[in-house]
Amino acid sequence: MNKVRQILLACAGVVLLSFSHAFAQPKEILIGHVCSYTGPVAKDAIEMGQGAQVLIDSVNDKGGVLGRKLRMVVADDGFKPEATLQLIGEMKGKVVALLPITGSANSAALVKANVLETPPVGTIPSPEIVRTWNNPNLFHIRASDRQQTERSLEQLVTVGVTSIGVLVPNNPFGEQSTKLVETYLASRNQKLAVNAVYLLAGPKADLEPGLKALQGKTYQALVIFGPPKFVAEGV
Repeated sequence: MNKVRQILLACAGVVLLSFSHAFAQPKEILIGHVCSYTGPVAKDAIEMGQGAQVLIDSVNDKGGVLGRKLRMVVADDGFKPEATLQLIGEMKGKVVALLPITGSANSAALVKANVLETPPVGTIPSPEIVRTWNNPNLFHIRASDRQQTERSLEQLVTVGVTSIGVLVPNNPFGEQSTKLVETYLASRNQKLAVNAVYLLAGPKADLEPGLKALQGKTYQALVIFGPPKFVAEGV
C-alpha cells in the first residue's frame, strides 16, 4: 500500500501541474491505468489496480483533490506491447496521468515509438532503456532494475557466496538481468554459474524450461527475476 500511495501522490502532483497548464476545471480527475489485466502478469495489474482504488476511495471520502473526485480509467493491454501503445494513445486528453504499466517489452515499445504525451508515474519493471530515456513526461518513483540487482548481488557476495546462478524470463527484462549480473560478477572476479531461461513472453508462459535448465547444475545461490507469481513458483 505504501508503494501505491507513493504512486498516487506522484499522480496528484502531475494533476496540479496539469491544471495549471492545459486542463480546464473538470468535475472529475481521471487517472489512467493501461496494464496487463489479462495474460501472465495479470495478478500484478489487478493487485495494483485494487490498491490504487482503495486509496482513491479514501481520498474521495475526504473531499478529493482541490474539491474534485478522482476516478481510475482502466484499459487492459493483455501484456501486448502494441496494445500498450494504442491504449496509452487513446488516453491522451482524457486522463491527467497514468499508473505504472507492466512489462519490459511494453516499456521498450514506448521508448521506441518515442511518443509519450500522458505522463506515466513509474514502470514495472524499470529497465535501463526506460531509465535512460530522456522524456520529461516519465516519472520514476523506485530504484532502477540495475540498482536493485546490484544491491542483491552485493549482499550475496558480502556473505561469501562465490557461485551465483540466475533464472530469468525470455524477454528484454530477462536479457538485461543476465547482463547486469554478469557485469557485476565480473567486477568481483566471478562468473555466472548458470543462466536458466523460462517462458514469459510468447503464446504460453511456462516456468518448466527454466527449472529443467537448472537440473544438474551447481550453484550456491539462485537469483530469480520476473513477476511475483513466477518467482514464488520458482522458489
